[in-house]
Amino acid sequence: MTLAMLALFAVGFMLPFYLEELRGFSAARSGLFLTALPLSLALVAPVSGLLADRFGSRWLASGIGRACLGLLALAQLDAQSSDWGIIWPLLLTGVGQGLFMTPNARALI
Repeated sequence: MTLAMLALFAVGFMLPFYLEELRGFSAARSGLFLTALPLSLALVAPVSGLLADRFGSRWLASGIGRACLGLLALAQLDAQSSDWGIIWPLLLTGVGQGLFMTPNARALI
């Protein structure tokens, strides 16, 4: 859980520098891009919690693999990445984190 949270907050810390300094986006446009991750996490986490209550936490915790794939895709961003090339890894990371965090917290408690 600690590593998942560190990875999640590293994206939130580093990506604005990429978007504003390298890509030249405005703060408002950068903020719109960054909402993809927390929005997908917020939509998936409650569903994941319901599924964890019904079926158990173990299989849903595999969502961390999806988050890792999204983080790996984010690490490949460069100055020529398209808008969709920035958004889909954020969505994948958010979905993976949403699938992982709620069942993992349930298992810890």
